[in-house]
Amino acid sequence: MKITRLSLDNVRAFDEAEFSFNPGFNLIIGINGAGKSTALDAIRFCGSHLLSAVQRTPFKPFGFAIDDIHGDAPFAEASLHVSFYANTHSKIIGDDDDDAFVRLREWRTQFATDNVENVDLLRRRIIETTRPNKRLRSQLRDLHETITPADPTYFYPSKEYFINQARNEFSAPLMIHYSTARSIMNEQAERKSAAGTSQLAYVNALQSNALSLRQFADWMRAQIVLASERPASRHLVDGISAALERFLPGYSNLRPSNKSKSRVEIDINGTTLDVRQLSDGERSVLALILDIAKRLAQANPRLSDPLTSAEAVILIDEIDLHLHPQWQRKIVGNLEKTFPSCQFIASTHSPQVIGEVPHEKIQMIKDGKVYLPSRSFGVDSSRVLEEVMDTKARNAGVEDAIGKIAKLIGDGKADEAKEAIKTLSDEIGEDDPEITRARTLLDFMEGDA
Repeated sequence: MKITRLSLDNVRAFDEAEFSFNPGFNLIIGINGAGKSTALDAIRFCGSHLLSAVQRTPFKPFGFAIDDIHGDAPFAEASLHVSFYANTHSKIIGDDDDDAFVRLREWRTQFATDNVENVDLLRRRIIETTRPNKRLRSQLRDLHETITPADPTYFYPSKEYFINQARNEFSAPLMIHYSTARSIMNEQAERKSAAGTSQLAYVNALQSNALSLRQFADWMRAQIVLASERPASRHLVDGISAALERFLPGYSNLRPSNKSKSRVEIDINGTTLDVRQLSDGERSVLALILDIAKRLAQANPRLSDPLTSAEAVILIDEIDLHLHPQWQRKIVGNLEKTFPSCQFIASTHSPQVIGEVPHEKIQMIKDGKVYLPSRSFGVDSSRVLEEVMDTKARNAGVEDAIGKIAKLIGDGKADEAKEAIKTLSDEIGEDDPEITRARTLLDFMEGDA
């Protein structure tokens, strides 16, 4: 299962917006308050209803609240479009012929829709209180056939279609959400769930919860015992070890402690540490690796190598959070190598992360609209800041000083330019490219004099 599109109408800051997603890694970018978290929330809200329809999930689906409705609009609506492996094999994902979606709607005012008069009243009220654009008129025309305030969720072509497609999937449909609190680790045991083994993959999968060290330690112990009894089952333990080395070079031997049931230990260049002693960035990366691996394995107990073959839609808010710029550069490629069958949809503010993703896989939010940047992959961070994020790469005062130097050189004021260059070089360094450029231009100017 892959997400292909997300359509939003009257949701929080959005009047109308549409996001397109590809297999592999996708980024959502924009300034604070642009709507990045709104898009991720809409996906997980719709995803909770989708998973509840096709799986025996141990949670109740959830959705929007009245406060999520944009302005004075009568309702907020999100449509999550998906493609299944059975329909996208050897095809381009998102083909309109294979389009299926789950629609979630929250009404500002509840109406009884058991008779034609009330439906007509609802139609008139919507037209009177919103701009009757073409999209809205189309929604109103199929009001009877789609959803009502009493039935806020709608599956197209049908719920049965989703159930049948899910049965044909190579791996179990799964969606996981990671909030900005993912580096928090809780050593307390989680409340026991009545869910079966495969259903454990869905417990809190779409909620913002701290990683349970006790839960992971118990699971890890079971995997180690299983691997010792069945060598063919070592794929998972070896896969986690390889992922750890890929993400965190020099870190090895992740294991449950023999001293405490809730303690997990790791060796760093020969020194053993409790994972709670790691930095926020280290814990954030570790939490992603461990939780994704655990849930993929739990959801797909029959797969011999779930890390590489199992699919999931993985949502990550602020993927660059707590990470050193060097790690930001590597996080995208490392996740794709470790979990190659998964689809990632993440938000970020980091030019380092943006520079690692092709522009066609980036959704840029600006003024409530969604755009594709003209380029991104391989572009250096300063140009990403200026060309993609519309942000100056330098301090504003330094920018002004560089501009002043250029003007002095252009006006032929060599002595003043030399003094300005000297002042700026004392601040930003003699080897700065702009200082070198200014001195070169000045030499040319004086040589022509």
